[in-house]
Order: sequence, then C-alpha cells, then structure tokens
Amino acid sequence: MQQVERQNFRLPFFTAAVQQTRLSSYFFHITALVVRKKICYDKKIKCKNKSPFAIAKKRLFRKKGEAMLDFIQKNAEPLISFGISVLIFFGFFLVSKLFQYKMVPVLRHLFSKLKGNFATRLLERINLPLSSFWLLIGAQIALSRLFPQNALPVSLTHIFRSGYALLVGWTACNLVDLIPILPQLNWNNSEAIKKILRRILKALILAFAVVIVIGEFGYDVNGPVAGLGLGGLTISLAAKDSAANMFSGLLLLIERPFELGDWISCTAAEGTVEDISFRSTKIRTFANTVSVVPNSVLCAGTITNVTRMEMRLSKSTIGITYDTPRDKIEKVIAELREMLTTAPDIVSDTVQVRLTGFGASSIDVLVQYYTTVTAYKDWLAVTERVNFDILSIMRSNGVEFAFPSRSIYIEKSGQ
Repeated sequence: MQQVERQNFRLPFFTAAVQQTRLSSYFFHITALVVRKKICYDKKIKCKNKSPFAIAKKRLFRKKGEAMLDFIQKNAEPLISFGISVLIFFGFFLVSKLFQYKMVPVLRHLFSKLKGNFATRLLERINLPLSSFWLLIGAQIALSRLFPQNALPVSLTHIFRSGYALLVGWTACNLVDLIPILPQLNWNNSEAIKKILRRILKALILAFAVVIVIGEFGYDVNGPVAGLGLGGLTISLAAKDSAANMFSGLLLLIERPFELGDWISCTAAEGTVEDISFRSTKIRTFANTVSVVPNSVLCAGTITNVTRMEMRLSKSTIGITYDTPRDKIEKVIAELREMLTTAPDIVSDTVQVRLTGFGASSIDVLVQYYTTVTAYKDWLAVTERVNFDILSIMRSNGVEFAFPSRSIYIEKSGQ
C-alpha cells in the first residue's frame, strides 16, 4: 500500500527526508494528500496525479495574468500612445533605409546617363546625412506623442535642434568637396593647396555648428568668442610679418601673376620661379643662386613676368659718321628695313628703321623690331643674326660706324 501511494503522488523531494522511519514517511504522504485535496476543492479543478507545486505554479501564473490585464486596463491610453510612437519611429526607419539602399541607387543609375558626374557625386555626399535626417525626424515625432499636447520638454528640444545643426554641418562639409576651389590654379602643388583650403573651410563649418550646439544648451558663447578674438589679435600682433606673408601668399594663389618655371623680375630679384609657398617664393637668379623672397615683398612691388610675353622687343641705335652722303644713308636704311621684314622669327609689322637724330659724333639710326621667340636664349640668337646682317649691309655700302670722337682746333697766334 505504501509503495503504490508513493508512485501515485510522485514526491521525490520528500523521499530523502523520510527514509529514516516508516512512520515519518507515512505522515508526510498523508499531509501532502490533504493539502492537494484542499487546493482542488477550493478551486474546483481536477488534481489527478498532479503535484501541489504544479498547482501553485498555475495559480501564480493566473495571478500574474490578472495583474497584467488590470495594468493594461488602467494604462490603456499611454500604452496605445507608446505603441503608435514605436510604429512611427519604425516607419521612419524603413523610409530611411529605403532611401539609402533603394532610392539612391535608382537615382544614381538615372543620373549616370547624364553628362558629367556631378549629380552622382552629390547623391553620394548627401546619402548618409539625409538617411540620418529621416531617423532624427522620426525620433522627434515619436517622442512628442509621449508627452502632453505632443510638446517635447525643453531639454529634448535643445537636443533635437543640436542634432539638426550637426546634420547641416555634416552635409555642408560633404558638399565642400564638390565646390570648385580656385579652378584657375594649375601649379604643380595646386591639389595640395586646394586640399588645405578645403580642410580649413570644413573646420570653420564644424566650429560654427559646435557654437550653435553650445548656444542651444544655454551657454554664453560671446565670451569665449571674444576671448578667441583677443587671442587672435595678440598672436597677429606678435607675428604680423608672418600673417602678412600668408595673406600675400593667398593673393598670389588667387591672382596668379606667375607660375612655376616663369621668368619674373621684381624689386628683390630676377630669375626663374622654382617654388611657391604661403610664406615665400624661391627665385633662381642669373648667378644660379636661389633668392627666397617673402610674399609680402612681392605683393608690395611691381612684378614683371617675362615668360608671358607674346613678343620680345629688340631695340638698338646705329651711329653713322657725319661724312656719309645722304644717298648712302637712305640706301642703308632701305636695305635694313627689307632685311628685317623678310627675316624669320621677326614680326614684320613691328619693324622700325628710322633716322632719329644727330648725336655729338654720329648720325643716329633707330633699329627696332619684335621677335616671335620670347625665351632669352632664343632671343639672343635672333638678335645676333640680325646684328651680323646689319654689319654686312654697312660694309657692302661703304658706310662706317661712328664712334665718340672729339676734334681739336689749334690756332696759331699772329707774329
């Protein structure tokens, strides 16, 4: 009988405690039977072959369910608002992902058929900021439904405004890469200079966005900004020469009066430009030395760019002796004019051969023309050839060159 009752009630957790005496085992089994029958009678449920712990567990779950239903009934409206807020945020999240992974690729495919890739690059720059923008709007609308009259607290309003300011700054920084900065700049180091200018512009945009964020949280930014202004003024006064050179370098980059490899002449030096930086310019002179000229000195004086000449002037004066007859002078002038007009590397419309005056010891004939070559070496070669031709024409006509001379007359006193 005892064996059968143990198998029916299945109380293994009591067995270890009742193994000492048969009387104690019988007592615990009778107690468990009474407790189970009492529970079944109160709740009017079937308790066949069920332990009292399973019954207690079922009662506990029933109590929790009743408490949960009671909680839902008492807080139905807030829970509905919370559910709607979750659905709204989830909807904006889907819109953000659809825009990022579906709409942008379709637009990129359509814009790829157009000339140029500006639209495609624009989509790549604004893809992530716009996706984040949708998420931020969704979060703001969803949270606003959880508060009375759909109005966010002041602290959350400042947070969302700061987020919008940072998003605008992020978008502006991405668009800086699309802005053509100094498109006329084509030096060897122009890309590095453009990259530096873009970084400076991005830093200014981010600094402006951070100032807006600080101001949104109620901090006074006028004091720090004024302090930065005073600090900048102090630094500028301490390094005004460096600042002047830097601004002069920016002016040189913008105006481009010369480029690398150009032959220039300024108040400080004359030669070939070898390097240009924000502070100074390196010029290799005639003596093969390198002169480092501050940019402020270059901007303050006159810069003559010899390389950019379209034509190069050659001008000289021939002195003919006073005892030369007029017909020979006219013949020499005519032959010189014809020779220069037909000579190569000379602009024929610019040839001028004229008798310009009477000097102290010679009749002066002006020989002036422009060469099509502007490089100094080539210009010297053309000038040399012309000078040899002038010498041949003078010799063939028997006309002599005059040179500075002085005639002395000695008078004899009468005896």
